[in-house]
Amino acid sequence: MAKKKLRDVDDLATPRTRTEEYLAHMAGKLVDLPAKQFSRLERYLKAIADRIDNGGGGGGVTSFNERTGDVVPVGTDYPPSLTGSQPQVTYVSVALLAANWTNSAQSVSVPGVSATETDQLIQPVPASASRAEYESCGVRAIAQAENSLTFTCISSPVSDLTIYVCMTELEVAT
Repeated sequence: MAKKKLRDVDDLATPRTRTEEYLAHMAGKLVDLPAKQFSRLERYLKAIADRIDNGGGGGGVTSFNERTGDVVPVGTDYPPSLTGSQPQVTYVSVALLAANWTNSAQSVSVPGVSATETDQLIQPVPASASRAEYESCGVRAIAQAENSLTFTCISSPVSDLTIYVCMTELEVAT
């Protein structure tokens, strides 16, 4: 497949394609802005070209989020998955013993659980071997206290259940 040859810059006074329109604008041959606005990439490349044309001094760059000047990314520019600042996730294995169900409830010690609900996302997950009975008995966590969770059930399990309590640290959004 033959590559399409672009016209010389002098021929760009009357651009016929989007690429020629962009190149003409970059070369200063097209004064009026095109009917369709340039993409973010094209605006970014234009900002870099302007900065180079201005001697590389500060203040010539417009970032993807429309900030101008010597742009330094701030924490809110990127999601945590890109910055490496992942929330802290831990888990603890606990046993809900069949003999410890009283009035369809059981409290267990879970190191690391905060008494404040908004500090953590707490997700109790049954181990594979306990899942069927956990679900059929309607077991669920209903309350938390410092280093403790309280579980309830619709019907008391006849076997000991192994539960993994996953705790994810939370931050208040700003």
